[in-house]
Amino acid sequence: MCLPTTQVDQFYKMWNPLLGFANDQLKIMPKISVTGPMGRIEVNQAVKIRDALWKHETILNQFIANNPAQLSPEDLNILKSWQHRRQGTFIIYKALKKHAIFISQDKDGDVFTVKGLYSSFEEMFGPYLPTMLETVLLPFNDEIITDGLFRSYNLVFGGGIKQHLKAVYDDAKERGEIITTLLPTLPASRENRIAKAQKINAKVLEDFEKYLFSSRLSPKIVQRDVSVVVDFAQAILIQQAETTSLRDFGEKDLQDFVQVVPEAARKQTNLSLKRFISFLRDSGRLDWAEAENLLDDLKQPK
Repeated sequence: MCLPTTQVDQFYKMWNPLLGFANDQLKIMPKISVTGPMGRIEVNQAVKIRDALWKHETILNQFIANNPAQLSPEDLNILKSWQHRRQGTFIIYKALKKHAIFISQDKDGDVFTVKGLYSSFEEMFGPYLPTMLETVLLPFNDEIITDGLFRSYNLVFGGGIKQHLKAVYDDAKERGEIITTLLPTLPASRENRIAKAQKINAKVLEDFEKYLFSSRLSPKIVQRDVSVVVDFAQAILIQQAETTSLRDFGEKDLQDFVQVVPEAARKQTNLSLKRFISFLRDSGRLDWAEAENLLDDLKQPK
């Protein structure tokens, strides 16, 4: 789950001179060496320079414009992309084969795939995962890396926090919202948005079916309830101006669907939808208060 060594060398060929340049401009530390991965910069010194660098956006622009390290156009383009960095506090939730999973602790709670540099996150933090740290995520071509500098917290996470982290990760994974690049991307085509929604719906329907069977309902009722939700999924996917999945529909979507159901089938349809809303609530896919509002709405005469 590390970048190839040649790319790590390329990163430090840009990063160390940038730190040295920032230090010269901002006078954070006495004159420093920028030879090798960390040169002769102590980690705590490098962190101070890094923090000062990102507080002064113009330093990066000056470094690119002056190019004191005589970097290649490719290197300069990578440096330009660092305007899209993410700085903050993250929890490294788990280390997978190809990357580690970082969960942001800011209000957005984004989930990222991040590659290590010379050492993998499993090597650095394996016995202590999940672990909380402060760092900066940087785009590196189509990958996400850190700048190799961390402020870590000596925290031990209990079962409740670990369960919450798993829920956040599983939710982002199901929604297809795990961030794999920090670079701006073009809006997805409608065809791609539909394909994404269909993938989300398939997973939700699979788990809904398991939920119904776990409630000891008969196969006939399970089939009926799943069929109703399949019809609902198709309606909100195709008929709405914005592509909508079973994870992001709203009250109006539900109302519009119920209103076109034939009167003779409406009672059973409402019952199936109530079970579906309860499933979303009980599985943590839907906020409890929002679920209760939707359930109350389904109780109202149509």
